Amino acid sequence: MEEYLTGKSTELLDALPKKKPKVVERAEPQRGIAGLGSIYSVTDWAADEALRVNSVLMEPEERTEEEYRAEIEAWETQVRESWAGAKAKIAAGILQPATVRVKNNTSVFLHDVELRLHLEGDISGHDWVEVESILTPSALELPTPPRRWGPKERQPLGLAHDLSWASQMGNTSVLIPSSISYENGGSVHLTVDIGDLRPRGVFESEDKELVLLVNDKEMKTIHGTWEITARGHNEVFSGEINLPVEDYRDVTELAQFILEVGKKE
Repeated sequence: MEEYLTGKSTELLDALPKKKPKVVERAEPQRGIAGLGSIYSVTDWAADEALRVNSVLMEPEERTEEEYRAEIEAWETQVRESWAGAKAKIAAGILQPATVRVKNNTSVFLHDVELRLHLEGDISGHDWVEVESILTPSALELPTPPRRWGPKERQPLGLAHDLSWASQMGNTSVLIPSSISYENGGSVHLTVDIGDLRPRGVFESEDKELVLLVNDKEMKTIHGTWEITARGHNEVFSGEINLPVEDYRDVTELAQFILEVGKKE
């Protein structure tokens, strides 16, 4: 991550105008276009025309150098603060999702069943993601670097409104609610909406909903306690569970690929 910040910051700072040393110019004979009692250089005329065109299409840089440098420093701080969440999202894309499986061992039809599961230890829950969907810094929800120093294109009138409308029209996908909700806080609390469960029936959550991340490399087993309630039953079913922890996975290589750092020339 630090290599990513260093590379981006250097690239942004290199865009600042370089201070040119003063050069004493020697007077040379003027060559240009004579007209109206004056001589107008062809080079100066072309440069002026280019400036007129650029002034129409581009807006000059409004920030001072101090403001620009402050933006870069603020961006670096924001990236560092966001990096833990980005790493978790990378891990959620490569780890095996967790599946919740509940069996009704009674001969009673259970209605509106809810499971509450508390998993102890340095654990956190995260939404499972497809790894192909997180292959850019923006997909990891990392802050966007400041705009590179220099003039920017003028915004045509009405363009922002049109793009907003197009964005709203394009976002028409329907989200299917998950049966699992979770809360992180040193350990993780899961709530599973099971619904109705027939006698000897089995509920199994979707296989791509939740990933559990264990931050303690020494932890081999996760201990948990669970409670199940059902509508019409005044008792609470409860018990304990122990879950094995998979082998440690290093996300460095994938993180470097996403951030485009660590490449060998």
